[in-house]
Amino acid sequence: MNENVKNLANALIPEKYRAHRFYCVMMFYRNGDLGIPSEVADPNEWINTRNATFTDSQAALNCYANTPCPASQLIEADSKEELKAKQAEMVKNFQNKEWLEKNLYPYL
Repeated sequence: MNENVKNLANALIPEKYRAHRFYCVMMFYRNGDLGIPSEVADPNEWINTRNATFTDSQAALNCYANTPCPASQLIEADSKEELKAKQAEMVKNFQNKEWLEKNLYPYL
């Protein structure tokens, strides 16, 4: 990784987040964005299409910042088990209309 990028990431990521060991960038798209016909599935339903996991906070932030997915989410955990639980929780969040209205749609 470029030294300047590494220094910038260190400046942007608070120490408490760099201390975590497991990260995941979760990519979510709507069925309609993926070209799934409305006859098959609700075009506004969100699908978790891909997850990229990391043990390096800088690599996770780089992936998150450079992935062309406006609804992507970056999560972190202290263990693999906790990360899996947080991933499952995020999938549920994307099925919750109230959560989407409060935490996603204002930022898209």
